[in-house]
Amino acid sequence: MKMHRIDTPTAQIDKFGQGKNGFTNGDQSTGRRATDLNSDMWDAVQEEIANAIEKTGIVLDKNSHDQLYKAIQKTIEEKGYVKKSGDKMTGDLTGTNITANRFKIGGNIQLYDNVGDLVMQVGTKQFRVQNNGELKAERMTASNDIFVGSSGGAGVRIYTDAGDLVFQVNDKTFKLQNNGEIISPLNIRANGRVYSGDSYIKEDGNIFGTVFGGFINDWIERIFNKKTQPALGKMVGLKMVQQELLPNGDT
Repeated sequence: MKMHRIDTPTAQIDKFGQGKNGFTNGDQSTGRRATDLNSDMWDAVQEEIANAIEKTGIVLDKNSHDQLYKAIQKTIEEKGYVKKSGDKMTGDLTGTNITANRFKIGGNIQLYDNVGDLVMQVGTKQFRVQNNGELKAERMTASNDIFVGSSGGAGVRIYTDAGDLVFQVNDKTFKLQNNGEIISPLNIRANGRVYSGDSYIKEDGNIFGTVFGGFINDWIERIFNKKTQPALGKMVGLKMVQQELLPNGDT
């Protein structure tokens, strides 16, 4: 017994389209017979509807005329299907290969694709997962540690400690203290100059500072030359006293 359209000899053929028969009333004035019914079809209709109701756990009640509606409603609620009312949907949405221009959550949050990037927009602010694997946001805040590479100790861990910013690589920590100081357990290397105010250390180790009047190698050379040139001395009685130039200009 299978669900099917009426197919008795008196059915109205193709009433709803090709192969879609229907029913017709009789007309004694024209001799047209009303559509005959048969048990095969109505048994199929009865069982289709009854099964839909009973499989939701509802017991058939001949005094109730909304059992099919209740069965459909119960199925939707128990399965957690998304509900749609007008242009709004409620409930959790889960699926694969879902295609949409953009999703709106709560009216203020949007999720959409932008030239291959995944964009989550809250108001006018955007958080972007770029198709090259980078994350881009106007500002990022983490309440706990940030791990780069791995959280199992093989990567870089970034966290705060009493207001200091700490970078940990394996068991070594590099700390930027909240007083402006930098603490490193090992050497600090720079490919360029290292500055302190207007003074700096060059890549070749030479030091530039106003206290030296320029580079320290030039200052040392001047001191050395003056030590070997007695003409820069001065007479005190009958003795020559050599004059040396110190960094602050004292003699």
